[in-house]
Amino acid sequence: MVRFDRENLAKNLPDNFRQDRDSNNYKLLRLAAGEAERDRVDTADMEAAHDVNRAGGASLDQIGATFDIPRMGRDDNAYRMLVRAAIAKSLCTGEYDDIRRCLSALLGCGEDEIVIHDRKDRVGVFEMRVPLAGFLGTSLSNDEILTLLDELLPGGVGVRDVVLNGGFTYTAKGYGNDERKGYNIGAYSGYIKYGGR
Repeated sequence: MVRFDRENLAKNLPDNFRQDRDSNNYKLLRLAAGEAERDRVDTADMEAAHDVNRAGGASLDQIGATFDIPRMGRDDNAYRMLVRAAIAKSLCTGEYDDIRRCLSALLGCGEDEIVIHDRKDRVGVFEMRVPLAGFLGTSLSNDEILTLLDELLPGGVGVRDVVLNGGFTYTAKGYGNDERKGYNIGAYSGYIKYGGR
């Protein structure tokens, strides 16, 4: 089988047509190929503008407007996290497996990195471990992040205790907390662990 030549469309013509670069066939097909390439690039740009993970600026604002989320001066990364959280919230049923799936999509991590289980020692209390890494590239505050997590839980279930654990890196002497890098004194990795009821 002869392979279709995308670089030189004239090569795909039957042998009784001229295929050299000076032929009208070559010139006309070269024009068509240029239009097709521009259409492909434009289509790829449109797809990116409608993908919450790749959109930015005004395109991301339009996606956020669909979910009635104001930008309020947030940068693209923080705003993208809020939009992704709204999408996850609209799809989440409140069951553990569903919460795990939604958090995985929100944080860009594997479902196996999110642990949710009932506490055997306390009735009506569960623990959830969520990796911090998904939040580190955003400018969201600690309270905003906890609110995002809390909104995925079913009605009547809320955050009660928050325990941060994992590897921590301390800032230089004289510097305060840097929430862009994590929680309290620059935590670079770890988990949010909290119980709800």
